Amino acid sequence: MNAATVSKNGACIAVISDTHGHLPDTIDRAADKAEQIIHCGDIDHPAILMRLQQIAPVIAVRGNMDRAAAFPDLPTDEFITIGKTTIYVRHDPDRIDLDPRAAGAQIVLHGHTHCPRREQINGVLYLNPGSACWPRHGYPPSMALLRIQNDSIETRFIDL
Repeated sequence: MNAATVSKNGACIAVISDTHGHLPDTIDRAADKAEQIIHCGDIDHPAILMRLQQIAPVIAVRGNMDRAAAFPDLPTDEFITIGKTTIYVRHDPDRIDLDPRAAGAQIVLHGHTHCPRREQINGVLYLNPGSACWPRHGYPPSMALLRIQNDSIETRFIDL
């Protein structure tokens, strides 16, 4: 497990997942206020991370479609601390092999299902931004904005 500290006070974070080698043209406008981008996996091509890096600093985890040879330095999971808030990131929520709450996480970010999700489970917020390019079950392409300021956590889905 890796750990990263983004900010001591708070942040506006663009959360994206399941790009599968493609980014919509609207990503610049949708993520323009973000101080950080978190990619929850299934990137498929390193150029995606380079393109997102032009918008804001990127933290990413490897998804089931991300070959280790193409992404040798990407972890499969990541803990991120923003002020007093700890975020756990893993692509596939069914592969989480720890208790996020016991590990100190208030938020779990994931992808894999290609469907947006915002759900509280045992005091932990589970957030899936949906798929930026290949949504399922009638959802539009989407991402999420996560705003953390002190003890306040706000989320908003953005159609791409």
